[in-house]
Amino acid sequence: THPHTLRFVNYISLPPHQVELLLESYFRAFSELVERLRLLSGRVQSAQELAGFALDNRRNRIMVTNLYLTVAAVSFAGVSTVASVFGMNLESGLETVPGMFGAALLGAGILGTGIVATSVSFVQVARSMYGSARPCASSLLLL
Repeated sequence: THPHTLRFVNYISLPPHQVELLLESYFRAFSELVERLRLLSGRVQSAQELAGFALDNRRNRIMVTNLYLTVAAVSFAGVSTVASVFGMNLESGLETVPGMFGAALLGAGILGTGIVATSVSFVQVARSMYGSARPCASSLLLL
């Protein structure tokens, strides 16, 4: 005979109250396993949400850093435009005027500072519109 059949036959030969106790024990063990699975499922879902929030935070920080680097590049481009105009081999007469180099340097500095100040104030206004938190990806796309 098959060993599982013997085991099954042995359970059948138990008195009914012992079979009932055995079934209740299995039911409790099964219920406990179901609860553990629900708990683990909830923990996994919470961990996934937390990881999603962490990734969103990192993405927003990267986008803000990219925004500031873009502002720096644009301000540098404005300053270098002034320098490139005076660096060309064209004679305009301005290159021989005393004090023109200092005036051009001062003007380029004011232009670069103005671009940076305007951009930073624009970012600050965008932050105040969305609260004290860093702007999210959709708001940075609008910037």
